[in-house]
Amino acid sequence: MEPELCLSALLAALCAAPAAAQTDPDAAFNAALSGISQTVAEGSLPKALGGRPQSPAATAISCPDAQELEIPFTLSVPAMADGYRMEFVYAGCRTEPRNDYLPPYTERSYKGPRGYGLTMVTDEGAAESQVLVSKGKDWVGDFGKLANARLASGGWIDAGSIISMDSAKSPASLRGRPDYPQLKACEAAMGGQFGQYLKPVLRGRDGKPFMGYDEAGYGQSQTVAVSLVLLTQDAAYYYSEACDICADVDVCDFKTGKVKGLIHAHSIDCRDMAPYTQGNIIYDACAPRQP
Repeated sequence: MEPELCLSALLAALCAAPAAAQTDPDAAFNAALSGISQTVAEGSLPKALGGRPQSPAATAISCPDAQELEIPFTLSVPAMADGYRMEFVYAGCRTEPRNDYLPPYTERSYKGPRGYGLTMVTDEGAAESQVLVSKGKDWVGDFGKLANARLASGGWIDAGSIISMDSAKSPASLRGRPDYPQLKACEAAMGGQFGQYLKPVLRGRDGKPFMGYDEAGYGQSQTVAVSLVLLTQDAAYYYSEACDICADVDVCDFKTGKVKGLIHAHSIDCRDMAPYTQGNIIYDACAPRQP
């Protein structure tokens, strides 16, 4: 091609670009986000993620680091017209290497309604993860780095904001919905701790385990609610109140599947449990509710 013809073609392409951009269905949404998103500006995102959200589909069902995060999540945005509460389903993960100076990281994806997605990025061996929210091709929320134990605790986390097409910035809350399948053997073994006249109940009708000190106590028909108060990679600790003036903590060892009594007292609080909060903690009822 002659130089003059090549230059003419290039100028024609450049001139046509703005017109093409105006037909982009995401243009209005992208324009609304620009200038109001300091917290989710590209420069504040993990460099490993690049400038755009990844597809919710990931390369593996489960990754070894921070597996406690592989659960459904609920995102609550009261002021947002297009979704008060959105449910996110875990969609997979991938582990990526970096270089000699930065550790590998695990990126987990969660698929939500209407094009919304969650992304959680965990550096290898880290006890916290960066939590981001996407809408289609854009980042619309950044919860920052949150402790993995808090994310998996089942409690609401008020730590972020979401940008939507109809609201510049709306406060948002995030809550994990754990079911902890690794507890099934321990739950079956808990029956022997209460004798033949009292039956322990460890999960609600929704299939989720009772969690925290306030969920334990007497039930109906000679049942007692037994609640998970501490979970590590090696053991589960259960709290119960089998009488009016007593409290117990039993521990189940994952290696043996056996349960034994740990603390029996008139009352039990976080100070009594402090000696056992060592190592890799997945859930701790005594951890602060606010990040």
